[in-house]
Amino acid sequence: IVPAHCDASSIGGTDAADDARDGGEGSAGGTSAEKRVKRVIRTDEFPLRSPGGEVNRLVAISTDITELRDTERARDLALSRLEQSLRHARQGAWEWDLSNERVTFSDTWYTMLGYEAGEIEPSIGSWESLIHPDDVEYARSELAAHVANENDRYEAQMRMRCKDGSWRWFRAIGESPMRDEKG
Repeated sequence: IVPAHCDASSIGGTDAADDARDGGEGSAGGTSAEKRVKRVIRTDEFPLRSPGGEVNRLVAISTDITELRDTERARDLALSRLEQSLRHARQGAWEWDLSNERVTFSDTWYTMLGYEAGEIEPSIGSWESLIHPDDVEYARSELAAHVANENDRYEAQMRMRCKDGSWRWFRAIGESPMRDEKG
């Protein structure tokens, strides 16, 4: 807890003046030949009020989120590359999280059917509604067998209705990457 009148540089830590004294390398003892990593710090501040409602203290919590930022960037790059690969291979992808019934369709999945990304509500019901009436029971039973752990992977061929009303054949292949104690 820092009194509201205190300057953050007076309570310790490194600041721009410390870096200048250390030749711009901080207190880690680095050399000018080493690449300096720019750290990302998130600071959350919370005022503490007196019984009369006046701010008399400020609580500040700083967290180095550099690693989180780098991990998020790497994840975003990997997802972008995956989506690009799927698009070039003309392969769509979808995921169904049974724990919360959340469904995700890739952008390519939508465009293969003639839709814009997000134009169809991402749900199993939406997916089933696009399957040809003669193929829907087969697709459902194969999916149910996979979910029940009766086979290692889901595989089904079915006709799906495109946005323009035409029917197009698709082959769905998938497997459950994670299973909990319920399967």
